[in-house]
Amino acid sequence: MDTEFGATQIMVTIPYEGEQAEGAPTDMGQVLHTTYDALAAWGELLGSQSPGQTIQIMLDSATTPEQVDEDGRNPWTIAYEALDAALSDTAAPTMVLTADEASLNDPLTAAQQRTLSALGATTTTRPARARSKRSTATSVAAMFDMAIAEDSTAAAALNQAQEQFYQQFMPEERNNNER
Repeated sequence: MDTEFGATQIMVTIPYEGEQAEGAPTDMGQVLHTTYDALAAWGELLGSQSPGQTIQIMLDSATTPEQVDEDGRNPWTIAYEALDAALSDTAAPTMVLTADEASLNDPLTAAQQRTLSALGATTTTRPARARSKRSTATSVAAMFDMAIAEDSTAAAALNQAQEQFYQQFMPEERNNNER
């Protein structure tokens, strides 16, 4: 895996490591070109455990077309609305449950899982698709996490993008008072 961090953008390249059938088109692997803002938004909306896990979700979902229903809602609508409700304390309260049960019954967690499913991605560790015999999802996530941890400028840019993402959920008068 090769990772390039720019001022506003990130490029992750995962070369193809399997056998290619003779006469078949050459599989060059996967390339993900994204911004820190997009990485932060995906991670926060999907409840990712790390930037590397978010990158893996982005790679996994790259071949799944986004579904839009008749109301113009897409897979992101559910997660965005649930996060907004959770941050504004308008989310439905969960009953008294164990920590694991509460997590599974939490409206935000449920919305994140529905969005992940609609994107064709999961947060569980699984091997890469059978058609390509590249590294497992775990190693891609771990390698990206290590790369961003070693680049203080990239880590700071991602942290700033995460803070800016949450700014949109703050009431306007609160935003103005903090400046």
